[in-house]
Amino acid sequence: MRRVTPRIARLADIRGMSHRVIDRAEWVDYVAAFSRRHDGWLISVAVHEGSGPRRFVTRDVPLRGVVAELDDDISSMMVFTGDTTPHATHFVGHATALEVEETRDGADAALTITDESGARTILEL
Repeated sequence: MRRVTPRIARLADIRGMSHRVIDRAEWVDYVAAFSRRHDGWLISVAVHEGSGPRRFVTRDVPLRGVVAELDDDISSMMVFTGDTTPHATHFVGHATALEVEETRDGADAALTITDESGARTILEL
């Protein structure tokens, strides 16, 4: 299980946010519930690889759902967005961690999916 780094914890404290790591056994149910709670909400999806800047995949589009697929060795997640059908999809292969950032009131602020290379896909609400 991936731990929240001291740097992330400090940033969370400054912004009044908390991070929670979601156990792999809970990914499927957690993202299904997250999808139901936030269906249609405008989100931005960014990818952060290494020490470079975040690269936005999309900005201010409706969330249509997040799906987790778990096998014994490989986990993947798909993020569905947009108003049209078929919806735009962002695929994260070989996912290794799932974290949620919450406000002081416990409201979801962001969902972060980390893959085996360390790249993080961030869904900002």
